[in-house]
Amino acid sequence: MYATIIALTDSVNNLKAFMGKESFANVPEKKRLAVITAGFNGFAKSGYDKASMSEIAEAAGISKALLFHYFGTKKNLYFYLFQFACGELAKGLIEGGEDFFECLLIGMRQKIDVMKAFPKMTEFLVALVLSNGTEFLGELRAEVWGISDKAMKMLFKNLDYSRFKEGISFSTALNLVSWISGGYIRSTGGKKPVIETMDEITAYLKLIKPVIYKEEYL
Repeated sequence: MYATIIALTDSVNNLKAFMGKESFANVPEKKRLAVITAGFNGFAKSGYDKASMSEIAEAAGISKALLFHYFGTKKNLYFYLFQFACGELAKGLIEGGEDFFECLLIGMRQKIDVMKAFPKMTEFLVALVLSNGTEFLGELRAEVWGISDKAMKMLFKNLDYSRFKEGISFSTALNLVSWISGGYIRSTGGKKPVIETMDEITAYLKLIKPVIYKEEYL
């Protein structure tokens, strides 16, 4: 953990050094979001090693030279996008209530809101988690798992476990829901409208509620 913190601190310092002349944060919002979107798309599609700064710059509508002016290296751009993604996820950290299914819907709405704003951000993070890349990527993967764990603990902080049927653990219930919702999203290719997706997943949750909850809580 100590080594990870040192490595991440070095990455932050390097990024600040390259962005000192003209802070990317001061770039007009439209152009800044175009670069962020192009970066997420590029790294989600090709992964860190194969992603092309030229292609990312072209997709963002700027020159490759300007992209390097902002970030200095591909690693710095990747780390910036990672920090940005973590910041967006942190905005959605919320305490849920006592009901397991209400907490699930809160989490799903948060995820969908993020996906609407930055469609490829989730794919960017998934590609990172599934990568077998360098030590640098390994350090970031650990951070992603840490954020996910923190979000889960906060979301289900007030959960009433007594509502679960005997023999149904929290992890079993969560796995069941994850397999259903994940399978649904994969089967539709994530192309259905957000409202339709939420309505259909909610309907499936109602179907499995009697499997997980005691009768008095249905």
